[in-house]
Amino acid sequence: MSKVKWRNRAIVVLIGLAVALAVVAHQSTRVRAGWDVLPENQGSFKTVALQYTKAAGPDIRPAYRAFLTAIDPSTSVIAVCGDQADAADLDAFLRSCPRAHPERVHMVVVGSPITAWCKDRFLVTGSTPAALLTPKPPVTSLRTRGNDALVAGAIARAFPQKFHAVSTGMYFDSGDIVTTSTHLIVSDSLWRKNAGSHPNDAGAVRKFDRTLAAEFGRRVLHLHGVPDHHIGMFAAPLDDHTVVVGDPSMARGLWSKADADALGAADFSPQVARMFTRAAAQFQAAGFRVIRAPLVYFAPQEYLTYTNAVFETRGGSRIVYMPSYDIPDIDALGRAAYESAGWEVRPIPVRTLYRYRGTIGCLINVLERGR
Repeated sequence: MSKVKWRNRAIVVLIGLAVALAVVAHQSTRVRAGWDVLPENQGSFKTVALQYTKAAGPDIRPAYRAFLTAIDPSTSVIAVCGDQADAADLDAFLRSCPRAHPERVHMVVVGSPITAWCKDRFLVTGSTPAALLTPKPPVTSLRTRGNDALVAGAIARAFPQKFHAVSTGMYFDSGDIVTTSTHLIVSDSLWRKNAGSHPNDAGAVRKFDRTLAAEFGRRVLHLHGVPDHHIGMFAAPLDDHTVVVGDPSMARGLWSKADADALGAADFSPQVARMFTRAAAQFQAAGFRVIRAPLVYFAPQEYLTYTNAVFETRGGSRIVYMPSYDIPDIDALGRAAYESAGWEVRPIPVRTLYRYRGTIGCLINVLERGR
């Protein structure tokens, strides 16, 4: 074989090796980075998603009107509807409130009945295109709840350059997992959904946490003995070292008979209080400064809370879109908790929502964030 042929073959081999090494390096980096889920307390809104159904309209429209009016007009909104009747009803609602900037709303129709809880069925990564991380389909007798699993795929098909749906192979509601830039915060609620045949195996729990740390590329803070509900319903990290935690004792002295008659009998018992005290203690042990906010507990997974909010940082301002219940004294304490940490509070009325076990933080899913 001539020297020229040997040289050409050598060049081809070297190019092939270089490409292979580049691919391996890229894959290794991707694995080390894990699922780079967007922190819930950093960056401005670029794109947010919500879900809308005509049936739920009377309960969710007050919150949507306030939220869409309060966010920056440059924010793109993807509204996912179950069918064309839902889309038509939403369109009529948006046209009735021009300050919500209906022109920036992009509608996606799933073709099956869904709920309004957009946050629950997928997490979002900061990659481009962003991965919409979906859980295993939940076992539920409620058809609309089951159909929420269709939403991530519908968004990805409508905007293929921006999003793609990725199955994690894990059971979760997105509210079971809260992220900061350094921490992945979960509780026993997530573990129970994935425990299988090892519900009380401490070693299996530690292995599960190590797997989460590797897959998400963050330090895992696993809360034990806390309320069996989404993390955001009782805790809201404001950054990597500060968290707002619900505290029933702050609301107990302000809860009146008129409040109870209008909203329900609250449970301020020591047994209830201990669940939230344990959460605060575990955050403190992990190095977080804890700011307490009022919380009114009615029943498991049903309470008034100020932590189920939506957060953004824009132009040097830190803004929280905070649940508001039209209870002046208690709402004021919720506002004060955030203002004490330097956050601007934009209240979102959710009095019609809390009985459904969620508020504005469960309705809105942030899909893209800017700096």
